[in-house]
Amino acid sequence: MFWKKFVITLFIFILILLYRAYVVFTPDKTIFEPCSSTNDNHSLEFHEQRLRTFQTLLQFQTISYEENNQNFTELKRCRNFIKQHYDDLITKYSKFVQLHDIAEYSLLYEIRGKNSNLKPFLLSAHFDVVPTGNLSRWK
Repeated sequence: MFWKKFVITLFIFILILLYRAYVVFTPDKTIFEPCSSTNDNHSLEFHEQRLRTFQTLLQFQTISYEENNQNFTELKRCRNFIKQHYDDLITKYSKFVQLHDIAEYSLLYEIRGKNSNLKPFLLSAHFDVVPTGNLSRWK
């Protein structure tokens, strides 16, 4: 009798797991808007200032060896450069863009649209890198 109850309980448990896995992990196709079939080009045009900013960002030594073995001074310098460089963005679009400082080394730019009923989007990036290792092995 015990085994019969055990098998039935196990079977019901597996059914619940399968159902939850299907419901939770099957993406709702309606949340994704279809891509435009037009030839719209939304890429940024080349701009000398963008290139210089990118080149400057590449020069920061934000190497993370381990969680507690990072160049925190460089991380702060890089973070401050980003804050200062994009301060005009905050000023110009203060109605839509808000900056949040997180844990001394991170920045979160919150961008809200005009229509609060629309679904938000998230852009994510990091500015620490892993060590290169043996440079002679790079091609």
